[in-house]
Amino acid sequence: MNTLSMPATSNKENRNSISDAASILSYITLAGGLGTIAAVGYLVVRSYTCLPFWDLWSVSIFLAGPKPSVLQWLWAQHNEHRIPLSKIVLLLDYRLFHGMDIFPLYCIFLAQLMLLSVLLYAFAAIGRMRGAVWRAAAGISAVCLFSTAQWENFVSGFQVAFFLVGLFFSLAMLAVLRSGAHDGVPRGTQWKRAALAVLAGAAATYSLANGIIVWPIMTLVAVLNRCRRNIIVFEALSGLLVGGSYLYHYKTRAAQISSLPWTRYIELIALYIVKYVGAPMDFGHLWLAGVFGAVALIVVLLLVWRILFSSDRSPFLLLLASLFLFVLGTAAMTAFGRMHFGTDQALSSRYSTVALLLWLSLAVWLLRFVSRRSTLAFVVVQAGLLLIIALGAARLKYPMRQAEARRMRASTASLAILTGVFDPQVLAGVYPNAELPWRQASFFRQEKLSIFATALARHLNQPLSAVYRMRPQSCWGEVTTAESIVQSAGSGLRLSGWAWDPYRHEVVNEIVFAGGGRIIGYATPGIWRPDLSVRLGSRTARRAGWIGYVGAIPQNTTVAAYATVRSGLHEQACALVHAPASPNDSAGGPVSFPAHAFGQ
Repeated sequence: MNTLSMPATSNKENRNSISDAASILSYITLAGGLGTIAAVGYLVVRSYTCLPFWDLWSVSIFLAGPKPSVLQWLWAQHNEHRIPLSKIVLLLDYRLFHGMDIFPLYCIFLAQLMLLSVLLYAFAAIGRMRGAVWRAAAGISAVCLFSTAQWENFVSGFQVAFFLVGLFFSLAMLAVLRSGAHDGVPRGTQWKRAALAVLAGAAATYSLANGIIVWPIMTLVAVLNRCRRNIIVFEALSGLLVGGSYLYHYKTRAAQISSLPWTRYIELIALYIVKYVGAPMDFGHLWLAGVFGAVALIVVLLLVWRILFSSDRSPFLLLLASLFLFVLGTAAMTAFGRMHFGTDQALSSRYSTVALLLWLSLAVWLLRFVSRRSTLAFVVVQAGLLLIIALGAARLKYPMRQAEARRMRASTASLAILTGVFDPQVLAGVYPNAELPWRQASFFRQEKLSIFATALARHLNQPLSAVYRMRPQSCWGEVTTAESIVQSAGSGLRLSGWAWDPYRHEVVNEIVFAGGGRIIGYATPGIWRPDLSVRLGSRTARRAGWIGYVGAIPQNTTVAAYATVRSGLHEQACALVHAPASPNDSAGGPVSFPAHAFGQ
């Protein structure tokens, strides 16, 4: 009887079960990463608008105004930043793609996919990560790089700078770590990789202000990675040259809180950095950003100390240390430049793009660390990370709502510009000075840019029957408010209401206003109206509210409202009629009104 072999067999079965669990969880984590990428793609599509928003107006201001040379504009500071690479992307969008802000958004998505590819290559090539560990690292990296915590950067092409700087910094570090003399790499190859590191470092520097810290980090990593002395000197001198060119004639803002005692000033800087680091982990509670930020900061400082002053400085650990230093350096630079806005400004979603690199690096280090010591611990860590991913997924609706609210502000402003109605209240939603977007409208119209490059602009003042085929089934809706806007710059009607397609049980695409058989105005649905879901008996009706405009028209004109709906690849128009008072009633008459009723 071989009874002594039974415990050994049982232990082996347990180990196999744990290994299977680790493998399964790694696939789930990878699926979570892919799901996060898909969710961000959905957010970008749902919140897309072609009208410039805040900083993006700077491109049209340059193109429409008295032009300095393109090189002067590319080199000019934007606040504290020199962003020539981002400006090139934006300029190409206006020169080649009618300023629709689609090309920069593609560049943003591509930059993050490239950064993900660079990191996954690094995990395999210098981290020696394989199988379940690599899959788990890939999944958590995708979750961090495409987290909706940074939604603000994903929905505006101007924010491409935040993504380029991270991509080029990571490329520079990987090139340095692959050019060490101890790897048995031929000297010529080492120099090629060193040159690539310098080029990537220069690109990072000219992407955003925090890119300049690539040079001290690159030099430190080159020394610790035992690169050849002449390569270290080459990279250091390149840093002095590129950094010096960046700072040439650089203008700094005067400190606005210099009256504070230095101890209080340092305290606020530290608090800003803590909130900056913890912002992606606030889960809707601002105090959690401080808690997670403080814990992460302590852990990261200990890890960096251990990596930099340990005899075991593998290239993989140096890569993680460089990312830690990059995030901390960026947080410190931002704190010094933005602290006069208050420490809560560190919680802005646009800063999460950089902060998430720290969380990515911390999660990958933890996965690799525990996987080399205990399969069970690896399973537990994966389960914990999946719980965090699930909590983040449960909060997806909040950044989605913020992004859609931004889209509604921009879409409403674009319709005011398109129809020629100067509405300062709405235009201030896309730029603080409402007159600036209005002044740019003539340039957009002349060059057929932005909203004037769309089908809405082409169809305006065209016969309704020539643009849309009428659908037999009507849509339901109402005009709930109508206000006459009388401005010397541009008068018209601002209308609000709701529209819903009872035939397809969904919100309509657009609302079209016609007078004398011609299209004279538009409205865009998407306003939150939870009361309609009760009234119409459908959850889809919650987004059926709309705001729109009709330009100046003769007072004897009767304005009729229509809705556009999808029919295969084409759009149809359906007459907008009043909804029935109860399920047993029939629909009311058409939604229309005389223009003179509003004193135009």
